[in-house]
Amino acid sequence: MTADIEQRLDTGKTLSLSLPGNRYLDGVLEKIIPGNGLAADPGISETRILSLDSIQGTVEIYLRAGKIRGMLILDINSNEAYKATFNEAGAGILERQEPDLYYCVNYPTPTFTSQPLTAAADIANAAPAPDLDTLRQLQSKPQAPNVLYINYWGGVLSDTVWNSGNPISYTAFSQDSDTTSFSTTERHDMWLAWAETAEDYAPFNINVTTDASIYAATPANRRVQIIATTTCDWYGCGYGGVAYLDVFGTGDYYGTGWAWNRYANSLGVTISHEAGHQMGLGHDGNSGTEYESGHGNWGPIMGGPFGRSYAQWSKGEYPDASNQEDDLLIIRNTLGEVIDDAGDSAASATPLSLPVIEKKGLLHPEGLNTDTDVYTFNLSAPGSVTLEIGPPLGLLQESMGTSLSLKAQLVENASGAVVASLSPSDPPSSNVLIQTLQLAAGRYDLFLEAVSYDSNWASGFGEYGNGGYYSISIAQEIGPDLATNALAISPIVVSPGESIGMLSAVINLGDLDAGSSLLRYFIASSSSVTPNDTEAAETTDVPALPPQVTAQLSQPILLPQDMPLGRHWMASCVDPVSGEVQTGNNCSTAVEIIVATGSCDTNALNVQKTFSSYEYLKSHTSVTLGNSQVTTNGELYIESPQVVLGAANAPFFVENGSVLSVRSSIPDCP
Repeated sequence: MTADIEQRLDTGKTLSLSLPGNRYLDGVLEKIIPGNGLAADPGISETRILSLDSIQGTVEIYLRAGKIRGMLILDINSNEAYKATFNEAGAGILERQEPDLYYCVNYPTPTFTSQPLTAAADIANAAPAPDLDTLRQLQSKPQAPNVLYINYWGGVLSDTVWNSGNPISYTAFSQDSDTTSFSTTERHDMWLAWAETAEDYAPFNINVTTDASIYAATPANRRVQIIATTTCDWYGCGYGGVAYLDVFGTGDYYGTGWAWNRYANSLGVTISHEAGHQMGLGHDGNSGTEYESGHGNWGPIMGGPFGRSYAQWSKGEYPDASNQEDDLLIIRNTLGEVIDDAGDSAASATPLSLPVIEKKGLLHPEGLNTDTDVYTFNLSAPGSVTLEIGPPLGLLQESMGTSLSLKAQLVENASGAVVASLSPSDPPSSNVLIQTLQLAAGRYDLFLEAVSYDSNWASGFGEYGNGGYYSISIAQEIGPDLATNALAISPIVVSPGESIGMLSAVINLGDLDAGSSLLRYFIASSSSVTPNDTEAAETTDVPALPPQVTAQLSQPILLPQDMPLGRHWMASCVDPVSGEVQTGNNCSTAVEIIVATGSCDTNALNVQKTFSSYEYLKSHTSVTLGNSQVTTNGELYIESPQVVLGAANAPFFVENGSVLSVRSSIPDCP
């Protein structure tokens, strides 16, 4: 190295480098960062980064105590890497390196049909194709401090290592020539790729998101992005994707990767693969290729497992593996691991309240820790219970992309009997438990484990990378459930021997049809009316009711001639029907009835009187009271459009302890 060259290495300066074979590379010093760069050599205090003219690649010059102590040259166009370490005199030798130690070399595209044959059926059956507003706001862990941003949206990338530091204008994600809108299939595949990536990184403390605002709000040393686009001319088309290795936490200069694979069989795993490089992972290959495609329906994420049902992190346990690095440990050391989200035994089981609707959980792969998730729920009465349990993508009938092969057992706690079970199976769409059971009352425990459907590495996979999301839905069949509401206006003021109109509504709150029934009426001296109180002679037929259907029923009830004056209460109660378990709501709340004596007339009433008992005055036109009073313990109920109480020479008094009720309405006089 030339003496004092360090003083001439300022931002914007041009440097010419000589490579073996009489080759020269020219570059411009673009950036100075503290600490070491891609080579990660210990003791480096500063890294100066050059972008190369006319070719893809970078040069990093490493300084310690102000002196150059190393250099890394990456020529991506030629897939060549060179590294040198310099002594105190500035002497060193460039040694050729494997380029895939520093970036993703020639990541392939699928060699089979580009559009999976099952995609259209998946969309038609169950899998979502979200609207754009939803697609732009997907998040896997909103509270996580780290962010992996899947950028589908097009834009301009500036001030990065790519394209010799020049801006790159890139299109939005697309599977056809139209890059301005998204088809139903495109929206489905964008969602699926996010879901696959979110599951691959589920054990780790990172939010996989499609939301640009989340990425923008995250510190540069806590974020990376993968741009999914059709734009590749600046790099060279024909590759599946590219990213630099071990760059998470270094900022935005190296923090962008690219995904050019664009269909459901390859998009999700490409995003996870390139992000895996950013976390520090190398390739999983074999003696014949750098990218292990897998076997059966399994493949390693850091290989090229396009179209495999199960794509998982690996530590090189498959036959002829070329890389035994511990993927899960490396990612955990970079991002941290999320805590277990459920109990691991019946004694520590996480309680569930029915119904359970698509509760998501996570089984950590064995490569991080052994994880069993246990939940418990109680049935207060015998009933029909429907279970839907499995990996979320499997429940949506997706044929690829999950990381979890699941085993499940539902156990009756008292007897220890297994009442339902799910055995691991392939493909993921078959690894689901959908079953309706007739269960006795009591406690039930649900055990969930990650278990390979085939642990033979020649045809299946072991438990190292087997883990991921599951979904639980538990619906208890209620059966018919009739509930009654009284619709009459309270209080009702009547005389002994008169009829009152009881208007009631009966609704079937259950989830099965309710057969026809009978509505009965009960009278009590308190507001707590039950079928044990005095029953009226009248009944009303209640028709058969489907779930959530209401019948409004009106019934005149004739009061006895000798019914005592005073306050009474009446409720309507529907008889239970076959299959009805919940009967606590079969009776309505009580309607207050005031049994009194009095006058009801279509003409005006002018009254002078002392009211000392339960009495009423009702008129279609008016009621006038003068020289009158309601004495202690007396109750007077007036109902008329116009009411005049007292005058200058005809006073009206209401004594303490009495009741006066005035309702401005036209009464229903017999």
